[in-house]
Amino acid sequence: MSLHGQSYGRREGLVSEGGGLAVSTGALTGRSANDKFTVRDATTENTVWQDNNKAMPWANFDIPKQNFLAHSRLKNLFEQDILGGADPAYALPIRMICEFAWHALFIQHLLIVPKNRDGFSPMLTVISR
Repeated sequence: MSLHGQSYGRREGLVSEGGGLAVSTGALTGRSANDKFTVRDATTENTVWQDNNKAMPWANFDIPKQNFLAHSRLKNLFEQDILGGADPAYALPIRMICEFAWHALFIQHLLIVPKNRDGFSPMLTVISR
């Protein structure tokens, strides 16, 4: 079943008159800087925009990871491999893990679903819940 159909079947949204999926993001919308974490190390120090991010050392990364794993233990997650960027020379292979089908569908419209996943090796994992 498509992500569109799964979103509807899971009651995450409604099918609009034109056939698109309409969802309500709720009262708390937008990017919450307090919920975004970036591991700051020698690799990310000068390559990741650090403004408005909560930086943490690798030693502390296990805390939000364990919280996510505990929260998602009984959930059906949507995992997909996608590309950030159209130019093969610069495209970033990303593993996206979403709690909601509509999040997984939305990211497919922002990034690129690769035609061939042979040898796909994610350089970044993004968790959306």
